[in-house]
Amino acid sequence: MTKPKLNNLLYLHLASNVTQALPLEYAIRAARMDNPLELAQLADLHVRIRQYWQDLGATDVEIDVQDLMDYAWDTIQVGFPMSRRHGRVYTNRNLFKLINLGLANVRAQFEQEVDALRIPATRYFRICDLLQGNDIDRMMVSVAQCLRDAKSVESRGDEVELNKFVLNIRMPIHLHPGMHYVARDKHDGAASAESFGILLDTDANFSMPDLVRQIREFLYQYAVRRESLRPTLDHDPITDELIHAFLRDALLGKIPQQKAARLDGLIGPLAGLRCWDLARLNEEKGTSDAVLTAQLDVLKDYPELMVPVGEETMRKNYRLATKAIREVPFSKAQNVRTGPLKN
Repeated sequence: MTKPKLNNLLYLHLASNVTQALPLEYAIRAARMDNPLELAQLADLHVRIRQYWQDLGATDVEIDVQDLMDYAWDTIQVGFPMSRRHGRVYTNRNLFKLINLGLANVRAQFEQEVDALRIPATRYFRICDLLQGNDIDRMMVSVAQCLRDAKSVESRGDEVELNKFVLNIRMPIHLHPGMHYVARDKHDGAASAESFGILLDTDANFSMPDLVRQIREFLYQYAVRRESLRPTLDHDPITDELIHAFLRDALLGKIPQQKAARLDGLIGPLAGLRCWDLARLNEEKGTSDAVLTAQLDVLKDYPELMVPVGEETMRKNYRLATKAIREVPFSKAQNVRTGPLKN
């Protein structure tokens, strides 16, 4: 009998985060198959960009806590930081100056090398997301624990301790080749302001969910730019409303729409990804029955907090993960006729 979804804040937050993270994980694996050399070179640049921040005086803790790697990659790739940064206030003026100096020069220093390494995946995803992704093993354990905790929460309105939420899942900020961010300065006598917007290609191949998602993302970025360019104490209700609407929709599963109908529907896709990863490693090692061995290994390490599953379920998880990886928008496998998925 199918168990219904929970309907409390802890579950909704978890389901939203996992659902948003999955497209990134499928994209990472498709990109590794299609463009392994370029991804390896981008990973080398990642090390050099971290050194760039260190040379400016940033500590490792500051680089990680302040998302400086994401800031740098976004500035190189898109032109400005896209990370979720609403409400961030810098009380350390020296750090604030360091960040501004670093972002002012990072694009000029690395853009030419990055442009030479742009691959189809980078038209849909940020490079920083593609290079970092999530640790699927740890994510499975965290999700299983959170699901267990969510079962003890009776309703959506119940208070939940902050440490019960899974807060370390990397969720992608999507790009689209048919949408481009633009910014310019507007001058009116001695006063100046920034105009910030988007250009949409009229021949772009958008799905309706993709278009809605990208417009929502633009509204968030517009709100954060309004916030960052105003005095700290200057209250702007439009900014507040846009940011709150975005966060509310993400939390309640509207970005994207939730599809997981079972409590184990969040673990299954992660188990499928883990199977896929192990199967590729087994193939590289020349292991016989690479896929079956991977499935058995994942079953052996299946989170103890979840209801045990059998080999047939794990085969299904693997097949669904393989299908999802093949079907990412840029995958070369989309243009190749393939037989039925095996195992």
